[in-house]
Amino acid sequence: MISPLVLCSWLGDTDLKCALETPDAVPGPIIRALGERPFTHALVISGRDSARTNAYRDRLEKCSAATVTVTSVTLDDPVDYTKVYELTRKRLEEYVNGMAKGARIVFNISSGTPTMTAVWIILANTVFPADLIHVSREQGVKDMKFPFRMVAEFIPRVKERGNRELLESLSDPVLDSALKGESPVIRELRNEIARIAGNDYPVLILGETGTGKEVVADQLHRLSGRAGNYVPVNCAAIPKDLIESELFGHAKGAFTGALDNRNGAMLQAHKGTLFLDEFGELSLQAQVKLLRALEKSSFTPLGKDKEIKSDCRFVCATNRDLPAMIATGEFREDVYHRVAVNILELPALRDRRSDIPLLAGHFLDEVNHKKPAPLQLEQNAMAALCAADWPGNVRELKNTVIRAAIRCQGQIITADHIKASLLRFGSRSHDDLLGQDLVDGFRLEELLDRVARHYIERGLKEGKNASGAARLLGFSSQQTFANWRKKLMTE
Repeated sequence: MISPLVLCSWLGDTDLKCALETPDAVPGPIIRALGERPFTHALVISGRDSARTNAYRDRLEKCSAATVTVTSVTLDDPVDYTKVYELTRKRLEEYVNGMAKGARIVFNISSGTPTMTAVWIILANTVFPADLIHVSREQGVKDMKFPFRMVAEFIPRVKERGNRELLESLSDPVLDSALKGESPVIRELRNEIARIAGNDYPVLILGETGTGKEVVADQLHRLSGRAGNYVPVNCAAIPKDLIESELFGHAKGAFTGALDNRNGAMLQAHKGTLFLDEFGELSLQAQVKLLRALEKSSFTPLGKDKEIKSDCRFVCATNRDLPAMIATGEFREDVYHRVAVNILELPALRDRRSDIPLLAGHFLDEVNHKKPAPLQLEQNAMAALCAADWPGNVRELKNTVIRAAIRCQGQIITADHIKASLLRFGSRSHDDLLGQDLVDGFRLEELLDRVARHYIERGLKEGKNASGAARLLGFSSQQTFANWRKKLMTE
């Protein structure tokens, strides 16, 4: 009698997408493994809703001659190590106890989150001796070996990287350093990214400069399971008269310089993600054009009459105070409500200081890869990093570590190296306003308008209404204040 050969796996996004959305395309990891190896049985653990779980079960039974068991579990957080471990072990015990003796168990580590991958590796080396396989489009089904001595080094790396389907050691992307850390706020952010990545509703990412907004947008796309492209657009870098062409495309001859037909970002991001960075910099005219696209998922290229549908997910990011801009008339409230469905607020580095040693060590490791002899941070140097204000957040921390490494002539980076490498922001507002170079491109009116908008936003926020703002800002009458608002709003 042939001993049972059993495949055990969590149900992942790629499995669902390949089986239910594009069934004629390349099969997902589970179906491919069942097709390429002579498995007699399969246990699939699903934390998805019952409708998608049942639909996948039906598809799996049609694709494989193996005896398939799909078991549902309640899993609110797919990166919760304790919960994933408990659920996996419980379902395995229940399933294996009913198998005939001599069954050979194989764990698929290609489906699900990195947490699930890590748990399979732990179980295979401890209470459930099993083989491990990795399934990829390029290499097919491949046997993997993870000796137990590697587990102690392997698991901490997975925890740092957050919610990504596979690991760097398996040649897949990982979370950027901006999302590394074990502070409560960054762990909650990673959990929130994992929670909302799979829905198709718009996302608004809020955060200061350097907190990792573009990194989060990229992760949302990679975790979404959407098959289309990730298309980033920097709204602040596009001239106002070209933003419509950039987003929606144009026909040849639609305007001076339109020498060819051009697909806009919305069409390029069909079935994928359109990331609008510096979203708060869009002009009111551009916001009007964007509103219909958000409402109808359709657009009309410049110079054409036919409306085009695009199934793209909007992810928008800004460091601006959009409610305050709405109060001053600089931003449309209807556009704001269209994008503010899923909201992610990225923490400033000063609000997650406990992550600074981990981040600094990571950045120093990157520097050391390019040096013949590794540098080290002395304790006082790390203390200086932890005490800094970091107005530029993670990006500034990285650049400071690099500058300190360049300054260091020996092998030890000292507190003096760090202090000499920190940017000086003590008189920042005066430097910004009074120390600018008078070169081509300088516009005094633009600078003064920017200052006025800033204080009008603050006045409306702190004064609660127009009357309170006029009083706080020293206007002699509300009408004068209203005239300023109108002038700045329409420019």
